[in-house]
Amino acid sequence: MSLLEKVQNESALAWVNENNFVTESGAPIEFKDHFFMIDPFSDMSEDLVCMKSAQVGYTVMYGFKTFHMAKSGLYVGYVLPTHNVVSDFVNPKVDPLIEKNPKIKELMGKVDSKTQKKIGDRFIFYRGAFSMREAISVTLDALIIDELDQCPDTKILNAYDSRLQASKYGLRHRFSNPTIPAFGIHDLYQESDQKHWFVTCSRCNHRAYMMWERDDHDSIRPHYVNQEAMVYSCGKCYRELRENDRRFGEWVAKFRSVERSGYWISQLMAPWVPAKRIIKQHKESTTEFFYNFVLGLPFQQSELLINREAIIRCIRPGVASKESVVMGVDVGMDKHWVLGNHKGIFAYGKTQSWEEIELMIKMYNATTVIDALPDFTIPQQLAKKYIGKVFVHYYEHDTKRIEVSVRDEDKNYGVIKSDRTKLLDILAADINNQTVEFYVKQDKLEPLMNHSENMYRMVETDTRGIKRARWMTKDNKPDHWLHALVYWKVGLNFAMKPDDSGGVSPIRPIKSSGVVVKDGGIPAIDIQEVIKQQSSGRHKI
Repeated sequence: MSLLEKVQNESALAWVNENNFVTESGAPIEFKDHFFMIDPFSDMSEDLVCMKSAQVGYTVMYGFKTFHMAKSGLYVGYVLPTHNVVSDFVNPKVDPLIEKNPKIKELMGKVDSKTQKKIGDRFIFYRGAFSMREAISVTLDALIIDELDQCPDTKILNAYDSRLQASKYGLRHRFSNPTIPAFGIHDLYQESDQKHWFVTCSRCNHRAYMMWERDDHDSIRPHYVNQEAMVYSCGKCYRELRENDRRFGEWVAKFRSVERSGYWISQLMAPWVPAKRIIKQHKESTTEFFYNFVLGLPFQQSELLINREAIIRCIRPGVASKESVVMGVDVGMDKHWVLGNHKGIFAYGKTQSWEEIELMIKMYNATTVIDALPDFTIPQQLAKKYIGKVFVHYYEHDTKRIEVSVRDEDKNYGVIKSDRTKLLDILAADINNQTVEFYVKQDKLEPLMNHSENMYRMVETDTRGIKRARWMTKDNKPDHWLHALVYWKVGLNFAMKPDDSGGVSPIRPIKSSGVVVKDGGIPAIDIQEVIKQQSSGRHKI
């Protein structure tokens, strides 16, 4: 029997029950009210995803599940979207599970630090999703990603994923509250077997899953929350569901031939949550919060925009560092460009001159990503001239790979291809979460904000019932600076930050208007003025 078969056959559920484990608060682990949790808890599929609501006990379950994985012989990585995994997770969640459960404490080895726990001769590594250095420092057999949709950097998640490559087992389990349709955990769930929790009405024997509202047009006739009577009602006979009806359901896969195991968990299937509480949360919460955290479903207004208000919230005072500069260029009659680095955007503009683009590449030593279309001739020449520094970019659609952007390592070295929708989704999330910063005054940002508002995200349903997202442009209005921002984002993923191993070196000191800056940064300058000075021989780079 292989180790993976051993892990899959040795029931984590039996282990928890036999040892009478308790939660971090000391409450007994029970499955009468958490009957819906038995299958996800026992599921040791190589690829597992769960789209879930809040407050259903899933994170606690995975605390025990990771201990069981390590106990069975796997090196486990547990990744969270936090800068401080110790204070946010290990101290309040993990350590109390160890202290309150003697059978787990007996398994602990000599290493019991805040970021790694030794279980027998294996380790659990607790890591944040913000540091490349943390991601490349471990080798794993199992990767657990908690709150996937809140993890800000796909490059770092891909680095964690690469730590499974040397393993014969390669378990990958991801779960999260969803955000918007066809993004993150919802996108992964749609490509799974899509298990739904089916409940049987004890009055009429109608089997269906639970939804918020009554829908007589759905052939399943899902059970629903009767807002007038303030009860859960059957989707067929409309009478109240009994408490045990919701308690003792069963998981039913929508697609049986798909390898990825997927679960959708909402508070509607939790017996301890009465319909009155669901209705109260609906009245007191935003629609987005209600769908994401109560129903465990993605939500998007009819259109999702990167609007000016979101960008304004990202504006920061002061002058940004000019180290490890990245430039994104959208190509047309005018070349629209943005300049920034891992700290944010510090300049943008447009030009008809390729000489000006090349000048900025040299002056800032900038990792540069240039749109390949409509004419890739000069971008290709620049990529060949500045190998490993300048890249030509192509959009792709609906890719199934994990990576959002990939670089061709063979004859087309210097070419990057990205999933268009995923890339725009990530940029929109970064701007709305204020993880992109702009060191440009608001009045100077108006043209860029106008371009950003000219694109919107639409969700369509394909013939299989799978939701697909697309970013559209309004009535052929200009969107060039938004695409330049996207290319900057791509370049950021292929350029190391100063604190990363192998990072791009800071640019050399540059004279500008008689000022010498020796720390790798340069003051804001007028590009046109520099070109004028260079042509007259007064400004050498």
